[in-house]
Amino acid sequence: MRRPLLAALLLAGAALGSAAGVAAPRGERSAKATTPVTACVKFRQERAGEEGLRLELHNGCDYAVTCKLTWLVRCRGSRAESAVSRSEDVALEPDGEQSTVAAAPACGSEGWEIKGVRWYCETPDKT
Repeated sequence: MRRPLLAALLLAGAALGSAAGVAAPRGERSAKATTPVTACVKFRQERAGEEGLRLELHNGCDYAVTCKLTWLVRCRGSRAESAVSRSEDVALEPDGEQSTVAAAPACGSEGWEIKGVRWYCETPDKT
């Protein structure tokens, strides 16, 4: 006899939970699905003459994002040293685009190498 009573109570609880979801205000019932940052921000790099590499970000999201670009610079020839890390922070509005040139002016005419280019974007803190 306890089992039918327990089953009835469980069903009543489930019905009340469903009714609470229906009674909730529309905005609270389901959050608007947004496209993930990784799906709508695009990155491109290309040689910028003898200057370096042009690193470009385009925000195809319908919300603002903040991004970080990082890369390593290594000189060639007599100035060859260990690689030096460089970075730049970028804020992009919806449909915004920004580029920067990853350059190695300290290397002079002996040449340079830029490698390890990485980028990461996220939504800005709402605090």
